[in-house]
Amino acid sequence: DMLDALGRESADTSPTEKPEVPYSEDFNSLSAGLADIIDSNIGNKVYTRKNLCDEPSIIFLTGATGFLGSFVLISILKRYPKASVINLLRAKDTEKAMDRIISSLRRNPLCDEKWFSQSLPRIKVIKGDLFSERLGLGRDQWDELCRDVDVIVHNGAFVHWLYPYGKLRKPNTLSTVSIIEMACM
Repeated sequence: DMLDALGRESADTSPTEKPEVPYSEDFNSLSAGLADIIDSNIGNKVYTRKNLCDEPSIIFLTGATGFLGSFVLISILKRYPKASVINLLRAKDTEKAMDRIISSLRRNPLCDEKWFSQSLPRIKVIKGDLFSERLGLGRDQWDELCRDVDVIVHNGAFVHWLYPYGKLRKPNTLSTVSIIEMACM
């Protein structure tokens, strides 16, 4: 698996068990691994304006319930009125995930009731976790997203000003590596 080549630890390691990772060494290792992922997946493909998506139909969003997230979600839904937005959320189940999205949107001053009721059918949720390999998604779900998603907005992060890099590495750095891999597939 390409992610193993990037030095990911197993998904069952909690963020507090990871010893401190020297940032510069990690950067060098991850950069080399990313170059391999990009070269092996898109290195020989040629993209032109014609085969890039003018109007995306499926957008993948992380961090939709965070401080900035509901604003990002509203902006996407307003800018692309035909697109569905798949939101990755940590939750017990998809019903609880949708409840979190709805609650976040209803607290947002830009979300009026009419727009909300019209946009709600375009909002989809999937359970996942930025702390986990492939964002906590099973292989089939991961492959489906890699195949079907037109645009990725990676707004999710684990923010804590006092935590060392080692505790923030999985949800911030390695989740970004996963997002780049998804975009390259």
